[in-house]
Amino acid sequence: ATTPVDAATPAQGAPADLDAATEGGLPMPLLKALGEKKVITLLFWNPKAVEDQRMRRSLKGIDRHGGKVFVDAANIKNIASFQQITRGANVVQSPTVLVVDRDRQVQSLVGWVAQRTVDQAVTDALRASRK
Repeated sequence: ATTPVDAATPAQGAPADLDAATEGGLPMPLLKALGEKKVITLLFWNPKAVEDQRMRRSLKGIDRHGGKVFVDAANIKNIASFQQITRGANVVQSPTVLVVDRDRQVQSLVGWVAQRTVDQAVTDALRASRK
């Protein structure tokens, strides 16, 4: 199921000032990727959990589709900082991967999932939001 993201779009890309960029809670690289209309693949994980560590390693091999996909990971403890993206996505456990398409629709993949499953979700997000 997909859910729309309620995040403000940075005007013409991400703000240049890091403090301004992170004021809303989102890190600068993520804001920049949103401004560039990239598909976002974001893992919320617990660095101490073995399953989460496997998911993080798997995520490193995700197809970036020639720079059209932004991939990152955040500690589940910091989830409040990402509420602009997680609002409505129902992230309640780790690992959870969110795939956000260019129209800001979110797909949640909960628990450890195979890399090909994440790759397929990314491909679907690219197709669903061709620009």
